[in-house]
Amino acid sequence: MEVEEGSAGAAAAGGGASASTSCCDLDEFIFYAKTSQSHIISKLFEALNANVNDINLWISSTNITAMCGDASQQRTTHLRLDAKGFDTWHVQPGARVLVGINLPLLYKLVKDSIKAQNPLTLYIKRDTQRFFVRVDKVRNNVTSCTGFDDSSVPILTLSPQVPQLPTAAYRTMISMNSHMFLQICKTCQHTQTERIRITSDVGGKTLTFQSEGVHNPADKRVTLAESDGDIVYRTVGPVDFTALFTLRLCYEIAKSTTLTDHVHFYMEPGQPLVCQFDAGNLGYLKFYLQARMED
Repeated sequence: MEVEEGSAGAAAAGGGASASTSCCDLDEFIFYAKTSQSHIISKLFEALNANVNDINLWISSTNITAMCGDASQQRTTHLRLDAKGFDTWHVQPGARVLVGINLPLLYKLVKDSIKAQNPLTLYIKRDTQRFFVRVDKVRNNVTSCTGFDDSSVPILTLSPQVPQLPTAAYRTMISMNSHMFLQICKTCQHTQTERIRITSDVGGKTLTFQSEGVHNPADKRVTLAESDGDIVYRTVGPVDFTALFTLRLCYEIAKSTTLTDHVHFYMEPGQPLVCQFDAGNLGYLKFYLQARMED
């Protein structure tokens, strides 16, 4: 874990989050965040767990951000959680904290909060090398606040390098039902092909998914139209898009449908495809997917 010191006057609580709590003295903590939206955090880490193993979390007075690539160098994952969406948010004044986390271990702790939707607290105490998770129990509208030696995962030392995100402006954004996206990827997988072509036709306001194989007569093609209510187009200029992607990666990304009912695609020729899943008012999860080379 690294703690970068900033100006001494930096705020201890970000956004509109309150820094007060009746359960603890915040001076004990490098980082402390509490939310009643534990089910969203659980689903967020579930989506991350399907796509990432180890990841660095950058924690500041205003947000948590994380970016990492994968071994294929075709997918970059970008997480952002905003302090203003939390009930309580505290970071050691003036600090920016770098924390390496193993996501399968963290998700194993956090997923228990899905069942009861109880308040969830994430924290790092001073002079420790562990990331703590507590799920409060609520009975008869009374929250049980039980000490702070709760479940935890070790903080890892990972490379601080992060992938470069595209800086180009994206002129096309298409929204669709995330469950439909998952179903399309599942259906394309049944054709036993490795690739999927995604094409947007701005003029006709359609979005097409087509599995492609070298010698596969069972290729699947699905076209969605705004006129049928399947998708919603937002464009700045008439720019069409078509690119070939690895089907397995699209399917893994589509599993983030547990997080939200909608997925937003950002498209720009020559740039990675961006798939964004919103996490309520807490933030978002984005995937940048590099196109494959055409045959």
